[in-house]
Amino acid sequence: MLRAIGSNEKPGKAAIEIITKLEKDLNITNNDYKTLRRRLSFFDTDTPKERQLTVTRLMFAARAKLSDADFIVPFSAFTNDKNLEDLSKTNPEMELSVPDGVSQTDVINYRFLVPVTKLPFIAKFLDNAKAGRSVVANFVQAYVPIIMMIDDIVSAGPVYVEQLKQLHKRAKNARK
Repeated sequence: MLRAIGSNEKPGKAAIEIITKLEKDLNITNNDYKTLRRRLSFFDTDTPKERQLTVTRLMFAARAKLSDADFIVPFSAFTNDKNLEDLSKTNPEMELSVPDGVSQTDVINYRFLVPVTKLPFIAKFLDNAKAGRSVVANFVQAYVPIIMMIDDIVSAGPVYVEQLKQLHKRAKNARK
């Protein structure tokens, strides 16, 4: 179905039936997801604005429920290249899915430092780093803006480093 949509073709009846059956078998009761499935069925006849809204909603759902899936990065790149995501929309998903080992609260505030699409990679970076395992390049690249921020602070001199240390101390006390 996604390949047909990517090729700007009408999804075949078999693909629609498979998605409908999956929805029923997985006992999906969320009306937003049911609406999304119906929107995907009519994607070929939608206006460009309707397509953008459908893909935006699909991206929100994928980021929230499938953040550890391997297709998220190419799908995000595709939506960015084709300008299919409406960045003015707010995410209706209550919380992002985070891989095991790192809690939701460990990752959620990273959205203020890196793009939301990078949050699953931040979670993996933190999980591997805390466990002392090697970190894959994609995970490190997601964390680079934070590393650069720290590097800028260190490069600015000892006064800024001391302020960072004090801020860190206050943050640790606030978490207790």
